[in-house]
Amino acid sequence: MAGQLRLLIPGLLGPVPSEWFAGLEVELARRPAAARLARLLARADPIPGLADGPAPALLAAFGVAVAPDLDLPSAPFCRLADDPDAPIGGYWLHADPVHLHPDRDQLRLFDARSLDLSAAEASELAALFNDHFDAVGVRLSVPAPTRWYLRLGAAPGLRTTPLETVVRRPVAPFLPRGEGADHWAVLLNEAQMLFHGAEVNRRREAAGRPSVNAIWPWGGGALPVSAQTPPYDWVHAAAPLAVGLARWAGIPIADGPLPVLAGVGTLGDRLVYWDAPLQGLRDDDPAAWVAAVDRFEAWLADLPGAIGRGRLAALVLDPCLGRGYRVDRRTQRRLWRRAPPLLARLVRST
Repeated sequence: MAGQLRLLIPGLLGPVPSEWFAGLEVELARRPAAARLARLLARADPIPGLADGPAPALLAAFGVAVAPDLDLPSAPFCRLADDPDAPIGGYWLHADPVHLHPDRDQLRLFDARSLDLSAAEASELAALFNDHFDAVGVRLSVPAPTRWYLRLGAAPGLRTTPLETVVRRPVAPFLPRGEGADHWAVLLNEAQMLFHGAEVNRRREAAGRPSVNAIWPWGGGALPVSAQTPPYDWVHAAAPLAVGLARWAGIPIADGPLPVLAGVGTLGDRLVYWDAPLQGLRDDDPAAWVAAVDRFEAWLADLPGAIGRGRLAALVLDPCLGRGYRVDRRTQRRLWRRAPPLLARLVRST
């Protein structure tokens, strides 16, 4: 039986910076492939009421319920992706390495993309942190140089802000809040002082590189006891949260970011999480975003044949903006529907 392909493609339709639009109007108009995606969106059945944002969309796709007054628990799943053999019990927080840069009367945050941090440097800072904080039951692990985690014995009583929200912005409005905020303000300040005097940072500064002078806690939670019946036969993903969710649910992870639509046989039920367009937006790189959209639109060329031959029953496209699009044989027959230019579908960032 032909299955359903669920595509989570954050960044595909934005939010796009307003200053990009003039250039994109020219760029997209001369790309025939852009019309392919525009036609798909025009003929598809809309799906309202989906989760808004990449992490909420991923958690919802795997049936992970999140209380509105709690953080999105991305840390335990990402930890499972980065080190599947490590103990998974307890409460986990992202504690990613950052550089806080003084800017007049405020501190601006720069994430690991600005640090070029090696595994050896990360391990050295983690050892320093753990020696200092061992007595208070907080332990730092660094399974990847740019992705660090704190393991706690219990929930810390914090509401936090995802790192991506804070990058290049003043940190003060985004500091952790909640009943545990005062305690954590002391701990984070202590960690800053500890890192300030670290030998690894002295070497980095002597070489003209930014210091790793803080950690940013966010996305805390514990793994749910067990997953329900796996909702997909395969998952195509490389992002840590998607990989961790697949491992937690016991779903095999397929090779390649996008499944091959051409060929024979059915695809089964598959989830694809592909965030190349989002990375272009986050890096403020319109050329990278256009290249990612081009690649996706080229992949769409085989979609009508896959549905027509019964290799695929339906495709659900979710750009992670709260609204999705369903495509099947019936929708593909809507040849009369006029397709507005792709530019008209893009969401502007605020």
